[in-house]
Amino acid sequence: MEKLKEFFQKIKTTEIKFKKPDFSAIKENTSSSSFNIKNFNIRNFYMQYKQQILTAFVVFMGIFFIFYWTSAFINAKIENAKIKADNTYKKLEKTANMAGQIQFAKSTGINAMTQTLLVYIQNTGSTLGISDKIVNLRPVSASKGIEHVTLRLENLYFDEFIKFIADIEKYDNLSIKVINFNKRYDNPKMIDSSIEIVKM
Repeated sequence: MEKLKEFFQKIKTTEIKFKKPDFSAIKENTSSSSFNIKNFNIRNFYMQYKQQILTAFVVFMGIFFIFYWTSAFINAKIENAKIKADNTYKKLEKTANMAGQIQFAKSTGINAMTQTLLVYIQNTGSTLGISDKIVNLRPVSASKGIEHVTLRLENLYFDEFIKFIADIEKYDNLSIKVINFNKRYDNPKMIDSSIEIVKM
């Protein structure tokens, strides 16, 4: 017990001294190893890392062009697919309309023209032998389910003109919206005519 008291007494009387750290040496080492922006030379840096810089640039441009052309190719494919889908839909819609018109004509006994209006005029012109006299045939925008075209006939004899009009009038779903004709000054037996036809 006496020895234990002596041990604690020594601890109380012993003076503990801590050595103050020397930060000056650390500061000098840090200053010598730090990067000095004033001494940086971009030319030397480029010459030292020239190969690495050029390689990185080539790789970057390669990746960029691969991505660009791949994106352009995919977009072109998507656009072509959309156009084909739209064209297919329009063809199916026309086929369905024609089928409906044929079925309606059969069920009601109506004499309906079931071809598209442009095809009908071309075929009629060929049948009557006046294809070369149809000089301007073009569709006009119309509401859904209705076809509308304009055409101009030139150097047409009266009997050819009457036959053409009679062929149109025999169909219940065709009507002439506008018709104009004038005698030709160089040949009074011939006429020029402008016609607008509508198919319901």
